[in-house]
Amino acid sequence: MFVAVLVSVVLMAGTIASVSAQSAGVTATMTPGTPVVSAGSGVWLGNIQISNAGSNSAQVSSVPITIAAGYSASSLSGCRIYNQSFTQLNTGANVLNNVTSGTNTIVFDNALIVPGNSSVSLSLRCDVGSNATATSTTVFAVGTPNVITSGQSATTSPGSATTTTLAINMSTASSVRPGTQDAALGIFTLKAGGQGSVDVTSVPISATFGNGLDGSHFSDCRIRNLSSLTTALNANGSGALAAGQNSFTLDSALSVNSGNTATLVLTCDISSLAPIGGSLNLAVNPGGFPATVSGSSTTVTPKTGLNVNNQPGSISGTTNISSSASAPGLPNTGVGGFDWLTTSGNPTLWLMALIGLLVLAAVFTGATRRS
Repeated sequence: MFVAVLVSVVLMAGTIASVSAQSAGVTATMTPGTPVVSAGSGVWLGNIQISNAGSNSAQVSSVPITIAAGYSASSLSGCRIYNQSFTQLNTGANVLNNVTSGTNTIVFDNALIVPGNSSVSLSLRCDVGSNATATSTTVFAVGTPNVITSGQSATTSPGSATTTTLAINMSTASSVRPGTQDAALGIFTLKAGGQGSVDVTSVPISATFGNGLDGSHFSDCRIRNLSSLTTALNANGSGALAAGQNSFTLDSALSVNSGNTATLVLTCDISSLAPIGGSLNLAVNPGGFPATVSGSSTTVTPKTGLNVNNQPGSISGTTNISSSASAPGLPNTGVGGFDWLTTSGNPTLWLMALIGLLVLAAVFTGATRRS
C-alpha cells in the first residue's frame, strides 16, 4: 500500500576549507520581515544572508546594520542574531541594546564560518518598544561583513558550519479513517548541519488520546524513510502506540549527512472500531532524540528547526478520526496534504496523489533555496 509522504526542505551547508586571508567576495543581503504591528520581545525583523564567493572559507566576526526606514532607533533594543538552528550568535555584552540612527555593528560571540562558494542564513530579532506606532514597518540595510584576516584566531560559534547540528520538525495528518492500514499519521524532518553526519537510533513520540480513542485502536506502528517506504526502520519493534512517551527504536542507526534532510513518516493500522470524533495528539521533543556524531561517541543535542520565516517550526499536531482523511503536509509550511477518501484502496490514484505531493515539495524546496 502506498504511503503518501512529502519531500522536505533541504537547506544549505558546506564543506570547510582553509581560512582565507582575504575578505574579497564576502557580502551580505537583508530581506525585511513582515510589517510589525505591535510592540514585543524578540520580534522577527528580517533575514540576513552572508555569501562567500571565494573558494576558501571565511571567518566573519561582525555585521553592520543601519535603520533605513520605519522605526526610530529609540523604539528598538535587544537586537540579536540567530542561525538556522535558532542558536543566538551574539549574547551578553554583544547584544545590541543601544541602537542608533546610524550604523550599528553586531559582534558575534565567536567568528561565524562561511564556507567557500556558499551562504549562511541568519535571522535578526529585536525588542520593539511601546513607542513604536502600529503602522510602522522596519527596513534594515546591512553592510559588508567584517572578515577576520590572516594571523587572527577564531573559534566556531554554536551551530555554525564546523559544529554538527540536527534540526527536527514534524507535521500531522488532520484526519484519518477507521479501518485504514498504514495510515500516515505524522511526518518528521531531521536536517543535519555543520561538519560530519549524525546518527539517530530511535524516534521518541509522545501520544495523547481523546474523545474515546485509545492505544488499542492503533497497531503495527512503523517508522519509514522516504527513500524506502516499503521497509520499516523499526521492523523488530512491537508496533504499539500507547498514551504518553513512545520510543520507536530503529533496527539500525539512521545516518543523516550534513546538508541533507531525512524525511520519516509514522504509519499505523487504524482499527475499524476507532470512534468518529476521536483525537490523537502527537508531539516530539527534539532534545530527546538520541543522536551522536557518526563514528564517534560525541553527543549531538537536536533542536527545533526553523520554518520559512526563520521562526521555530512545528513539533506537534492533532489528528482526528473522521469519515474522510488527509495526508500530512510539509512541516511548517502548510504545503501538501490532500483528501484521500477517493484514493484509498486505489493504487493508481494513490500513486498519482503521491507524485503530486512530491512535485509540490520539489517546487517549495526550490523556492526556499532561492530565497
